[in-house]
Amino acid sequence: MKKLALTLFLCGGLVACSTTRQANDQARHTDDAVSVVGQPPGPELAPTRPTERADHIALPYKRPERASTIVADTSTARSVPGMSKRRISLDIRNAQLDNVLRLFAKEGNINIIADPDVSGEVTLSVRDAPIDQVFLSVMSAHDLGFERRGNIIRVAKRERLVAQASL
Repeated sequence: MKKLALTLFLCGGLVACSTTRQANDQARHTDDAVSVVGQPPGPELAPTRPTERADHIALPYKRPERASTIVADTSTARSVPGMSKRRISLDIRNAQLDNVLRLFAKEGNINIIADPDVSGEVTLSVRDAPIDQVFLSVMSAHDLGFERRGNIIRVAKRERLVAQASL
């Protein structure tokens, strides 16, 4: 009796395995059925690549554009969006503007990119002032503006930003 039960169990397993193999083979060849019949697929179902199934075409994801904020006249701005409001004390004499912008980026916890034509020297002495206000004062003193896009601030000459905003 045990031998008969074991034989039936093994035969059942073999039948299940062969049925599974047939199902897998059939699923594997369903894409080739169109070419076997000899009729080309319609344009709405035609795969774009030979290995791609016609009903599973993936389109690339497009991230929506984030709106940018251009501040050409920094003397009228009240704060810098996204920049820390932390208070700092600085005493800087004849420092290059690009190095001072790097300092603002680090202390203000924001990303700053300067246009290639942004240059000059900065001398300042502030005590216990909000970093965004100091940044705006330096921008105004050097006739600069900025554009904020996401968490990046691009610093450029005021004329360039005005021309860009009018486009």
